[in-house]
Amino acid sequence: MTLLEIVPTLEERKKWMLDHSDAFISLPGGFGTLDEAFEMVTRGQLGEHALPSGFLNLNGYYNSLQEQMKHFYRSGFLAKNHFDALIFESTLDALLLRLNGLFPANRF
Repeated sequence: MTLLEIVPTLEERKKWMLDHSDAFISLPGGFGTLDEAFEMVTRGQLGEHALPSGFLNLNGYYNSLQEQMKHFYRSGFLAKNHFDALIFESTLDALLLRLNGLFPANRF
């Protein structure tokens, strides 16, 4: 299913994402992508949702971010369950396969 939802502000976009998502997937991008991804991860840490966050790591784009998340975890600033909810895969098929494994009924 394809749906185009236009919202007037970034805050409304993130609220819409939170209200209508089964998981979050970040494609390679810039500050806006990271803002949305980190807000969803942070809201998960705060207990507002228990949804996984996936990063499509095309050509190693998110390698440094993945290492930084490992550093946060090893340093005690990221709980294991929140670290485990971060999924990095280099292909969309692999990412969707991992996300499918988290749900009783295949959604993706």
